[in-house]
Amino acid sequence: VGLSEAWVINECIAGLLWVYYNLLVGHRFVTWGEAAMVGVQNIIIIFMFWHYSPELPKMPRLAGAAVFVVASACVLLVGLPPAALSAMGTAPIFLGNGAKVPQILKNM
Repeated sequence: VGLSEAWVINECIAGLLWVYYNLLVGHRFVTWGEAAMVGVQNIIIIFMFWHYSPELPKMPRLAGAAVFVVASACVLLVGLPPAALSAMGTAPIFLGNGAKVPQILKNM
């Protein structure tokens, strides 16, 4: 059994999207601060997962992480149109709930 890599990554992305949304619409830190801290914890868990799983190919994972960092910087620096911003606000609901499926399947 164990931890599903897909679950941790999807949960991390969902949480960070929630943080980005709240930052972009100007909500106060109390709205998104906990999600930011959990996001940092998830990032640490992801890198630990990769470190303690030497059989996993690292380059595609690091490339994906780099793409996410660049996309995050673009979104936070440039912003999004209203429709995309609204989608970003609701995406964590679906992504976060869907993220649990790989973990459930792994533990069956």
